[in-house]
Amino acid sequence: MQDVVRFWLDRGVDGFRVDAVNVLVKDAELRNDPPASGRFPFPLVGESAELDHVYSANRPEVTQALAALREAAGDALLVGEVYLPTAEYPRYLEHLDLVFAFELLFSPWKAGVAARGDRAGRGPETRRLGALESRLRPAGNAGRGAERPRCRGASVDAAGSGVHLPGR
Repeated sequence: MQDVVRFWLDRGVDGFRVDAVNVLVKDAELRNDPPASGRFPFPLVGESAELDHVYSANRPEVTQALAALREAAGDALLVGEVYLPTAEYPRYLEHLDLVFAFELLFSPWKAGVAARGDRAGRGPETRRLGALESRLRPAGNAGRGAERPRCRGASVDAAGSGVHLPGR
């Protein structure tokens, strides 16, 4: 993957979206995930919903893989798709500039309150969103690439389907 990143950097790409980064690394012994013992906070479908992904996702070794990607990417923008709760983001943000906040997609909210900007009507949904927002600010990579007004990027799919160019 480092060679793929370097290939596109040599062609002028300024950044990468790394899809499915939390499933980039699997258990070295290729053990099967056990049956689900709890509820995953986001929707899962099929067999995925029936398993605790202790061997197939969010592995501790993912930071080594991300460090290698960061080394190859240098100062280029790295945005990661991390389908996990925000509490899991900090170790990903050690090497990525940004992560997608899926938690926002599944948080309940009151559209009327949000549209009015009604501070008096702030319920638990608004407080949850505010707390989430404060956790999403990447401390270690703040400002990296901020001086670039435009970014020509490619998307590297960690699941193995290749590189995706904008407009293709």
